[in-house]
Amino acid sequence: MNATTRQIACAHVIGPTGSMAGAQTIAIEGDRIASVMPTAATAGKPLLALPALVNAHDHGRAVRTSSIGADAKPLESWLHYLALFPSVDPYLAAAMTFANSALGGAGTVMVHYTRAQGFTDLPTETAEVARAARDVGVRAGFAVSMKDRNPLVYGPSEPVLAALPQELRGEIETRFLRKPPSPHRFG
Repeated sequence: MNATTRQIACAHVIGPTGSMAGAQTIAIEGDRIASVMPTAATAGKPLLALPALVNAHDHGRAVRTSSIGADAKPLESWLHYLALFPSVDPYLAAAMTFANSALGGAGTVMVHYTRAQGFTDLPTETAEVARAARDVGVRAGFAVSMKDRNPLVYGPSEPVLAALPQELRGEIETRFLRKPPSPHRFG
């Protein structure tokens, strides 16, 4: 082992095939695990080593839906309130949410990107979100929301819009009826 090798003595290790029997020493060279070898009992606090967790459902939002009381409620009862959330710099919003995931032990975050901030085009924005993941040190997967129908309700928007007072209709159209990017544009 060279001078850049670090060793971590662990009382318990969960590896790629499950729990490893007995105490183990993990040797790290640079930023990679070089070996995991049985060792004598560890001194000090017993450590548990395991693969990083995965946050399988995040949205990369700076404001959490729990702040509007959306927990454990049907999606349709609170979804429209998302339009009231302010747009913020996508890099900063993603860096904050990725950092929270990393602090909780997650090394990978699945980002269901359903509400673009709208400061730039979608490819530029998602590149900023990916940069935030790299900077924080987590891996990120993306599920980018793209649709071509029913942006307001399950069905045609016109009957709902026609029932609104004109001043409200304009506000609803501005917030909800933006033309989405075509999936074909990115294929």
